[in-house]
Amino acid sequence: MFGWVVTGHQLGAGMLRSSLGSYTVATMISDGLCLGAAVTVLRIHRVCRPSGIAAT
Repeated sequence: MFGWVVTGHQLGAGMLRSSLGSYTVATMISDGLCLGAAVTVLRIHRVCRPSGIAAT
């Protein structure tokens, strides 16, 4: 997974910098994706089950 993230970041950021002349847009996209991932993780609801009760 880490390899895909690094490769995607390098290629995407490089292409955006080449076409726009700065990393600003790449940074803003990266920030938005990170915030979206953080919100998604925070919405995960864990259900605590008392011991001895099997999951169905």
